[in-house]
Amino acid sequence: MMSTASASVSRARPASASAKTVPAARPVAAAPKAPEKTTAARKSPRRKAPALSTEQRQQYVEVAAYYIAEQRGFDGSKALEDWLQAEIEVDHLLRKGLISP
Repeated sequence: MMSTASASVSRARPASASAKTVPAARPVAAAPKAPEKTTAARKSPRRKAPALSTEQRQQYVEVAAYYIAEQRGFDGSKALEDWLQAEIEVDHLLRKGLISP
């Protein structure tokens, strides 16, 4: 035999079942976040390096050529190569702002 309490519960319909179903709400799109300020964002745009006099540049190249020649053991037959390599390195350092006039 079935108890009357369980029979009435099983036959009863919940009130929400008779109501029409409402479609689920769409999620609201999040507003785009502002970019975080980082060290790179705070850096000022690359400025043109101040003019370097011919004498200053030559002095930088002379010193760099000396150290390049020293690393090669002061081989006199490679003096031109040492000088040209020094010019390349000095120009690179000036462009990067690692040495100043």
